[in-house]
Amino acid sequence: MKFDAEKFRENLSARLRRQYGKDISQANSHDLFDAVSASVQELIMPAWMATRNQYEKKPTKQLFYLSAEFLMGRALSNNLINLGIKDEVKKVLADMNINYNLVEDEEPDAGLGNGGLGRLAACFLDSLATLDYPGHGYGIRYQYGMFEQRIENGYQVEYPDNWLKHRDPWEIKRSDLAV
Repeated sequence: MKFDAEKFRENLSARLRRQYGKDISQANSHDLFDAVSASVQELIMPAWMATRNQYEKKPTKQLFYLSAEFLMGRALSNNLINLGIKDEVKKVLADMNINYNLVEDEEPDAGLGNGGLGRLAACFLDSLATLDYPGHGYGIRYQYGMFEQRIENGYQVEYPDNWLKHRDPWEIKRSDLAV
C-alpha cells in the first residue's frame, strides 16, 4: 500500500470538521484520536470490502471463533504497524504539531474481557491473520466492559468500565446482521 501523506492529512482535517465542528487547533486529544483512527480505517476499508466481495463471489470455507472474551489490545498502533505506516503517520502528525503519543494514549482498552481466555482468543485471531486463513471472531460486546478496579481506603472496589464513553472508531455497525 502506498501511503499518501497529504490525503491522510486532508481526511484527518475533514473528519474533525464533520464529526466535531473543529479544526486542528481546537481539537482535544480524544477528537484527534477519533479522527486519526477514522482516517486509518479509511485506508483499511478497501481491503475489507474486497475480501468480503471475493468471499461472496466464490464462497470460501472460513473459521468462526466464538468466545465470551477478546483481549485484542489497542487497535490504532496495531493497525498502523500492520499497514506498515506507523512512522509515516507519526511524521504527518508531527508536521501538524500533534503528539502521536497523546493520541495513542487516548484509546481505551476494549472492555471485552479480562483474563487468559480473552488473550487466547486474540492470539488465535492474530494467528489466523498471520497464516492468511479466512476467519472471524464473534463475541459479546460488553457495554461497560468487565469492571474497573480501584483501591479505596485499602480495599479493592469494582466499578463499571465505561470503555464506550465515546464511540469506538473501529466498530462498523451492521444492524442488518445483528443476531
